[in-house]
Order: sequence, then structure tokens, then C-alpha cells
Amino acid sequence: MAQGKGFISLPQIVCRMKIIRWLTDLGFFKWAVRAAGLLVVLTFILMQWLKYDTHHDQKITVPDLSGMALEPAIEALTELDLRYAVVDSTKYNPNLPPYSVIEQFPVAGASVKEKRKIYLNMNAAGYSEVAVPLVVQVTLRNATSRLTAAGFKVGQIEYIDALGTDMVYEVRYQGRTLKSGQKIPQMSSLTLVVGNGNKPLEE
Repeated sequence: MAQGKGFISLPQIVCRMKIIRWLTDLGFFKWAVRAAGLLVVLTFILMQWLKYDTHHDQKITVPDLSGMALEPAIEALTELDLRYAVVDSTKYNPNLPPYSVIEQFPVAGASVKEKRKIYLNMNAAGYSEVAVPLVVQVTLRNATSRLTAAGFKVGQIEYIDALGTDMVYEVRYQGRTLKSGQKIPQMSSLTLVVGNGNKPLEE
């Protein structure tokens, strides 16, 4: 006998009742909670992986730290996920505040990876003292080269009657005569006493 449209057979009824009973069973509820928890965990792991994969090997532009005190410089680097190291330096730039960043490596504007260490050279409190090189009994040209290489400035040239033309006979700083090896601040302006080639007058 043909079944009418919409007729549900006994096996179908039994199957549906089993499904309803399974859905309302406590075991299904526990399984659903576990499945939902597992889904949450997997979603979290996936999001973290995507976040890492997106930022991995991302290039960071090194900021310009010149003239900044150490603490603000560290904060600027930390915000960009960069590390730092302070390098001892005796360099002094009078145009920058003492103990501020005078040099950095890599330089500002360079592209680096996260966690890269940035080396900071700090400005000294003033010019360091260095020894005056031996320039007495040396020609003016050579004496100037030696003093400039040591970090000094050649200021006034005083000529005296002496047979050695352009021969340095004395080095003065702030009115006092210096000996080779004496230490004075770099960039100091020195006066050189030089012979003019004339025979000294006899007393």
C-alpha cells in the first residue's frame, strides 16, 4: 500500500526519538562543552600564530636618538621592541647636552628586525685632557699637524728673533709655557713661539 505524502515510518520515528534522547542526554552536554572549549583553545592558538606570523621579520625603522638623555632614549627603543647597549665614550660635542646620545649604531633611519640591539655613545661632560705632543724644535708646519691630530687648535703665532726660520721654540697655553707630555683639554687654543730667521741681538 502506497504511503501518503508526509507519512513518517516507524523506523524514522524511532531514529528521531534516539536523536532527541541523545541531544537531551547529560553526556551530550558534556561533550558539547568540551568541544566548545577545544574550539576556543584552537582559535586562540590560531590567532597567536597569525599575529606572530604577521609581525615576524617585520622591519623597524631606527629612531633618531641624537641629543636625547639616556632614559627617554631607552623608552623610545623599548616601545619599538628594540634593545640597547651603552658604549663608553670620551667624545664631546659642545652642541649637545652632556650625557646625551652623541652617536648610535645602527644609525637613525636604518631598517632592523625586532629585538635588534642599538649601541649608544653618550656625550661626555666636557673635553677630555690629552698630552701635548713634542713640537719644540719642529717646523711650524709639522708642529701644526701634530697638534691638530692630537685635538688641539693652533691659535696665535708669535715670531721671535731666532735663526731657525719657522722653527717652534715654545708652546704656550693661557700665558704659561707647556712641556711635551703635559695634559690639557682637547680643542684648547695654543700659542706657538716661532723663529723668524733673524739673528738674536747680543745683549
